[in-house]
Amino acid sequence: MWRAEAAEATTWANIESELGGNALAKRELNPKRRTVGFRGCWVTEVTAGGCLHVPNALRRVMSRISNKFYVTSLDGKWATLYPLVVWERIEEHLSRLSPENRTKQKFLTRTNLYGAKTTLNRSGLNLPTVLCESADLRGRDAVILWNGVYFSIYALRGLEGSIQ
Repeated sequence: MWRAEAAEATTWANIESELGGNALAKRELNPKRRTVGFRGCWVTEVTAGGCLHVPNALRRVMSRISNKFYVTSLDGKWATLYPLVVWERIEEHLSRLSPENRTKQKFLTRTNLYGAKTTLNRSGLNLPTVLCESADLRGRDAVILWNGVYFSIYALRGLEGSIQ
């Protein structure tokens, strides 16, 4: 993370904490407060055109949450896929911070560089070109993980290398 400056500065951890972390996922993503049903990981592929194939079983569960998502990254090494309702809450929080806030500006610069709205459809999810190139996802096997608020998308080879 970058160094926070001034009392108004905020970090990604603070944003997630203020939004309620896993409680947010249960409240926002599943109004009946049952478990969402994501366990383990899904190995899939990203086409040369940047389309992330979503396995049918995962697509069915994701579509119960939403078919609109925001995909982005903080460092370009892996992607984060937020249900759009969650991302809009993050934007709402950020809008209350001063435009002069350097941490906010760095966060927005990074998430806007790698980010885009995307829709879940039969072919999967289209990923932004800059993010595909930076995370080495284009034409590769990918791993999708759920953390309670968002999905993480890694190049399989990169993730295996980083945990060994």
